[in-house]
Amino acid sequence: MRMIKGKKIAIVTGATGGLGREFVRLLLKEKNVDEIWALARNEKKLSRLKEKFGKRIKIYSIDLSSVRQIKCFGEELHEEAGRKNLEISYLVNNAGFAKFCSYGDLSVEESLNMMHVNMDAVVAMGLVCIPYMKKGSHMINIASQASFQPLPYQNIYSSTKSFVRNYSRALNVELKEKGICVTAVCPGWIKTDLYKRAEIGARKATTKYVGMVTPDKVAKKALKDAKKCKDISIYSLFTKISHIAAKLLPQRMMMKIWLKQQNLDDE
Repeated sequence: MRMIKGKKIAIVTGATGGLGREFVRLLLKEKNVDEIWALARNEKKLSRLKEKFGKRIKIYSIDLSSVRQIKCFGEELHEEAGRKNLEISYLVNNAGFAKFCSYGDLSVEESLNMMHVNMDAVVAMGLVCIPYMKKGSHMINIASQASFQPLPYQNIYSSTKSFVRNYSRALNVELKEKGICVTAVCPGWIKTDLYKRAEIGARKATTKYVGMVTPDKVAKKALKDAKKCKDISIYSLFTKISHIAAKLLPQRMMMKIWLKQQNLDDE
């Protein structure tokens, strides 16, 4: 009896941005990826992404802060899997955003929305997609160097990324018996549009971006580490030193170093 070959896909959230776009570009080269499902909010940018990379891209306009929309995506995924014996080779949870400011500069809605996109969507997308992942599949969750320590004036963002890092590493252990690998990617500053959106003109905010790198290098390292089933991926010497320092030094000292680096220790 002839076996029906299933379709192998990669799902990338935040696919139109700098890092997400690089993951799309790299995953198109993977032998175990027949199609990429690109998720983002901006329909025009999604259309341009499809024009750029071709018919192997399937686009979905979705607001990942909405549980309802994620559930709707899950229903479509279920229907597609039933028709085409679908398997998810890669899930890249890249969507996220930051606001560089003090606690009082954001509304309740803005603060919670950051938590929904940066944390809730990662968990929800995982729960939706894991049933269609098999031995050899990979989940790549974008955390941050900001996850290594508490960061004043990035208090929500750094906390959400700490959650992503811890959640990913714990989930990697739980999914080991299924042969599914989960990797938390912890980059430093990346040359993307995140900073344009994050800078809101707050009186006290992050303004010094030390050790900036390009998204292509981060994505390439992340994919390489994911294939090795590493539970954490760190690119650049500067970020690795920061990771080690955060393990060795008291968090209070790390916060003082951070404030001094950002010229926020003068008040």
